[in-house]
Amino acid sequence: ILGKFFLCALSMSVMEISLFIGTQFASFLPEGSVTLINYANRFLGIPLGVFAVAFSTILLPYFSRISTYAPKRLNFYLFESAKLVFWVTIPCMIAMIFFAQQIFITLFVSESFTMAHAQEAGNILIAFTIGLFFFSLNKIILNIYYAFHQTLIPGIISVIATLVNVGFNFILIKNFATVGLALATTISGILQTVLLLWILKRRYGLHGYILRFGKFALGYLAQVALVGGLFLVAYNAILAIINRWFAPAI
Repeated sequence: ILGKFFLCALSMSVMEISLFIGTQFASFLPEGSVTLINYANRFLGIPLGVFAVAFSTILLPYFSRISTYAPKRLNFYLFESAKLVFWVTIPCMIAMIFFAQQIFITLFVSESFTMAHAQEAGNILIAFTIGLFFFSLNKIILNIYYAFHQTLIPGIISVIATLVNVGFNFILIKNFATVGLALATTISGILQTVLLLWILKRRYGLHGYILRFGKFALGYLAQVALVGGLFLVAYNAILAIINRWFAPAI
């Protein structure tokens, strides 16, 4: 039991381990870099904690029951779970990317937290948020492995993803500093998703209807683009009105 626990703890904590490694690299950067990474990561933790963690928690006992009498049906549930995760996380991702700079400018700018810090923290948040869908989906896929009482494979994949994260940290920190460290974490999360799905298909024959999911994703992205375009027009119109009628006179 303890052996399985440590493997599960490793698999479920890849992002936290990557963050810890990233902050160790950031300690060699200018003062305040570690704080900026931690701030950006805490904002990413809002959608992950509110939705992804809660959703994966309620799915585990259901997946375990399905795996005992109809394991092939997990194909359908993986497909539907991925659709829901995509449906929730993509708008969150777009909104957080769009408002990343404004979040830190509004909440943190002060004498000790300059506009330059706010811009950098916003860019770090964008780099983290690109992987929001994959970070969320990983928690769902891990539950399928655990439903099959398989903890070794996810543990090995987690070690691989962590090593890749370290490698990209060395590569990206030179040109992109803190943003590069956040990108390295995102890349390792995407790699973890790819490896988990690939082995799930090879070992258990579960493919999650990838082509059908692709059609759903394209249709949904078209809807998001339409609604997002309307929102952008309304946002800019309201902003122009505020600047025209309510901005303080200089």
